[in-house]
Amino acid sequence: MIPTSEQTIVLQADGRRFSFDKSVLPWNTATRSPWSLWDMIETGVWHLVNHTASLTRTRENLQERRFCDHPGYGHQSGAFTDNDKQSICLVLDLMSPWLEALSLNSSLDRVNRIREFFDEGHDEYALSDVMVVQLEVLSQTLEDELKRHTFIYLSPAEVKMYRDPYGAFPKTIRMFPSTGHDIIGAIQCYTLGQGGACVFHCMGILQYGLYALADELKVEFKTPIELENWKNIIEPIEKRIKAIENDPKSKQKDDDLKFYSQAAVQFRYFKDAWRNHVCHLRQQYDIHQAQSVLQHVTDFMETISTRLRESASV
Repeated sequence: MIPTSEQTIVLQADGRRFSFDKSVLPWNTATRSPWSLWDMIETGVWHLVNHTASLTRTRENLQERRFCDHPGYGHQSGAFTDNDKQSICLVLDLMSPWLEALSLNSSLDRVNRIREFFDEGHDEYALSDVMVVQLEVLSQTLEDELKRHTFIYLSPAEVKMYRDPYGAFPKTIRMFPSTGHDIIGAIQCYTLGQGGACVFHCMGILQYGLYALADELKVEFKTPIELENWKNIIEPIEKRIKAIENDPKSKQKDDDLKFYSQAAVQFRYFKDAWRNHVCHLRQQYDIHQAQSVLQHVTDFMETISTRLRESASV
């Protein structure tokens, strides 16, 4: 192993040179990120599998020799030999850098414990018995540690959404940059099967559109708009739209009324159909319901983003 920095590890194995950053391992990162099957292979876990298989063969050979009574069995006895020690030490030396790089510390402790047994003065028959047990314990410990690192499967389409949440909201994120947190939350919760959380974040995305519509219509509030509930925002918006009907006739008036009216109707629909229920924990949402909500919110926000932009007061 050739350390190049505190986190970057360079390893030599099977004639190949491997280099990776320990900090980006999925169990060492604070930010969740999808890992492909190839990424997992690149961590070197497959080296550990190969080395463990080699130790298993050595253990089985020791066990057979120790308990085989056949007088001509390979002309070997159950005594632990220098060749046995060299074989085990070679594999342990190959395993140790990968165990360290992958932060499999319990397995690394077992490797060090095995090395200590070589220096404790056991006779060759006792050492053979000890190695049979210790190699089995090492295999079990490694298996247990690898099982603790669990991964959730995402389909290729879900991985694409997870990695590029803004891809579904190109106009929205441009005109409403503050929606970024909720866009990421909605998309990533959807890909992870968290329907209720997805719907909750969808309502957060819509909220910036509602504020923008109120700002566009110059609706005033006694308190900051973010302290108002949706009902108290939508009703003044509807009154302002009603007042526009009295303006002189023009194509611009017709276009404005159509856009504002459709937007206001949608916001009331969103409030009554989903926002009140998810925010007050009145309903649970499965992934199919969440998909419907997400699609409605995406289409709506992308549409109003052609005319509205984030309110300056947000």
